[in-house]
Amino acid sequence: MLLYVPLCQSIAIRLTSSPLVLSALQLSHKRSPEMQDKFILCQIPCYTEGEDSLRRTLDSLASLNYDDKRKLLFIICDGNIIGSGNDCTTPRIV
Repeated sequence: MLLYVPLCQSIAIRLTSSPLVLSALQLSHKRSPEMQDKFILCQIPCYTEGEDSLRRTLDSLASLNYDDKRKLLFIICDGNIIGSGNDCTTPRIV
């Protein structure tokens, strides 16, 4: 008989906490993010990338859903190296 008391308490706790857990999960519709007035800095390190790779990366970052006045693309050309398949160095390509 005394063995059922902890079991009943455990069941009672689970039954009362279940609605709290479900409400914390917020099972409502998905909200779209709010547009904020913040700055964004995109740091792009490049070492031996070719023109195609750099163009795709920069085009992708330029098309981000941020105001162009608040977006800064910071391109770092690390080294004066000619990569395989390139005819000039990465800083010259950029």
